[in-house]
Amino acid sequence: MTVQNQSATNPLPAPFAQIFRTDGFNSNYINKTSSVVSNPVFGGALNPGQSEILSFPDIISSQQVLYDSVTATNPNFPHFTGVGNIGFTYASNNIPLPSSGLTVTSFTLTDQVNYTTTYYYCVPLATLATDILTFTAERENSHDALLNWTASNEQAGRNYVIEVSKDGTNFGDSATVPAQFASGDASYTYNFPLDPSATGNLYFRIKVVDISAPLSYSQICIIRLGDANSTGFSIYPNPPTDFINLSFPGGNQNWDVDIYAADGNIVQRNSYPTTNLARVNFNRKMAAGTYFVRAINPQTNQSYTRSFLINTP
Repeated sequence: MTVQNQSATNPLPAPFAQIFRTDGFNSNYINKTSSVVSNPVFGGALNPGQSEILSFPDIISSQQVLYDSVTATNPNFPHFTGVGNIGFTYASNNIPLPSSGLTVTSFTLTDQVNYTTTYYYCVPLATLATDILTFTAERENSHDALLNWTASNEQAGRNYVIEVSKDGTNFGDSATVPAQFASGDASYTYNFPLDPSATGNLYFRIKVVDISAPLSYSQICIIRLGDANSTGFSIYPNPPTDFINLSFPGGNQNWDVDIYAADGNIVQRNSYPTTNLARVNFNRKMAAGTYFVRAINPQTNQSYTRSFLINTP
């Protein structure tokens, strides 16, 4: 940003400028906007009529500016079956904010915007469980898969049945986990044993069995069998204290890294350009519990997920 002291007589001892940014998504189902203002960047003293260039390193870096979801319970949202299209419009605007006495004579800003959509659907002839808030399945090593789910509106006598399939269609019951409480929310963790010599995929879902309600099911999660280290994505130390190290596959590339709590809420977001290793410092002290790291390559859209555990202090 190039700024100029517009006064003909008054010097400016410490001029500064900021940038105001707005982002917006619009469609038939979402109309959301968000804004953020950069930290001020101060320049040197300016004599009357003098100009200087102010540089804004990472002024608005790694920000999740918009997040929203739509569901089929919204009467304006169609139940997608067969072939269909839905369009989204994205727009952004950046405005320079100079301090008093300054005028902006030129302004350049470079954007990198990542936009992701996720569509969840029910398996055929099954009802999606509205009380399952999140469900993840992750291969921990060659012997175990870690299943995590969170549930709301707990019912007395409810059971969560872990179902497994090798083809994604024919599921069988594997284990039953009783509900923890008669009401409220709860989180669950289950270690599923794996055959180290097995190959192919395993498909997992949670069947919700209530005393006086029809059966319902979580979304399906997939685990790829074979070499546990074939993805090349790893976390250490685990459990951590105030940071984690990430090892990315495929040499030096760009990575967007999200950390999620077990309830699905995002904890922090970071970006790492041109690297295969990254240290992720926690922005705040983490409460005890299970967290998930998702790394996305914005160029290839490849994504990897791992979990880590914060112990009770």
